[in-house]
Amino acid sequence: MDFSGEELIEHDFSGQDLTDSDFSGVNLTRSSFRGAILDGCNFRAANLDIVDFRKSSLEGVILDFKRGRSVNFSYCNLKGIVFDKTDLEWAWFVGSNLAEAKFLNCELRLSHFQVANLESTHFIETALNVADFKFSDCRNSHFIHTNFEAACIIGANFNGAMLEHVMAERADISGTTFENAKITDTSCKLSVMKYCNFKSARLERVNFDRADLEYSNFHNSSLIDVNLRDVQLDLVYNLSRKNL
Repeated sequence: MDFSGEELIEHDFSGQDLTDSDFSGVNLTRSSFRGAILDGCNFRAANLDIVDFRKSSLEGVILDFKRGRSVNFSYCNLKGIVFDKTDLEWAWFVGSNLAEAKFLNCELRLSHFQVANLESTHFIETALNVADFKFSDCRNSHFIHTNFEAACIIGANFNGAMLEHVMAERADISGTTFENAKITDTSCKLSVMKYCNFKSARLERVNFDRADLEYSNFHNSSLIDVNLRDVQLDLVYNLSRKNL
């Protein structure tokens, strides 16, 4: 079906089979595709503000849109999707499969990634201020020139991840694992990082100034030019002034 160029504000497509439909250039503000089959659909240049895609099928879909504030992709399969220069402020990806996806120069402030699969996902030059990554799977992911300021990253898994030039100040990163991760030129100033696992991680030029690292574990980790100003090392496992 061809809907290209139409105004479909607050339209309800819930549960419909719309395979290979063309929504290019369509204003879909506040519309719902909840549980719809959207395989092969084209949303190029569409306005997806406050659109509900929860539990929809999106295999092979073209999502080359530029604006999707508060769009809801929760529990969708978005494996390998590429978002380039997309405004996704306050977007929802709760429980979604975003493995191998790429977010390039995107706006993702206040977005939700709780319990999402972000394995091998790339976030490049992307704003994630005040975003929620609680219990997300970020294994082998890449975060480069990314802003996590005041974000919630409690219980996430960054095993084998790469973080370069990341701003993660005033964030809550408690209970997160960074085992075998490589973290360089990153600031966690004033962040809460209790019970974090840095086992076998490589940290270079990381700023932990006044961060709360209580009961975190640095077993077999490599630390080069790391700032631990005002950190209570007596409450941190396998870390002391002697091995810095």
